[in-house]
Amino acid sequence: MNKKSLLQLFLIIIILLTSFFFFKSYIVKKDTHVVLDNTFNEIDSEEKSNLVYNIQYITRDEDGNSYILESDTGELNDDQKELIVMRGVKAIIESENSEQIIIYSNNAKYNKLSKNTNFYTNVIINFGSNHVTSDKLDFIFEKNLVIISKNIIYKNMDTKLEADKIEIDLLTKNTKIFMDDKSKKIKLIKSN
Repeated sequence: MNKKSLLQLFLIIIILLTSFFFFKSYIVKKDTHVVLDNTFNEIDSEEKSNLVYNIQYITRDEDGNSYILESDTGELNDDQKELIVMRGVKAIIESENSEQIIIYSNNAKYNKLSKNTNFYTNVIINFGSNHVTSDKLDFIFEKNLVIISKNIIYKNMDTKLEADKIEIDLLTKNTKIFMDDKSKKIKLIKSN
């Protein structure tokens, strides 16, 4: 082989190795995908902030579970870069061994680092034949825990339940329903 051929082979190997490491470092390791449409549009206000439109975060774990979070708009704050305040929110929690959970709310705060989400204002939760409304829902991603609170009304085909708090462990499916004030009782109404 002549020197020119060796130099070309060496350059091709360098390019392939660089491409491989770039792909592995920046594309393969990520388990969260962010889809943004009409991304950063500056708005004028007393506090300088950014609006983002048509947001979608997708997170999958190694067990095949996924968390999809979508919103019409989101506001980024320079002081808390990991938080995004969303409006017009829909979330889907899919697990290998349970029914899909769909959450709607007027607003949510999403932590891009921990993936924890605080839904608030007109929260609606649907899973199977169950329908829950409340003022607040906290999804604690790393613990696979959903905490529903404030003005909870749970309905399924023939039952209506009113309580102060519901905690659902998404892994074990254990559910705790209780009142904040221990002297008050959970209301359970069964229709015929």
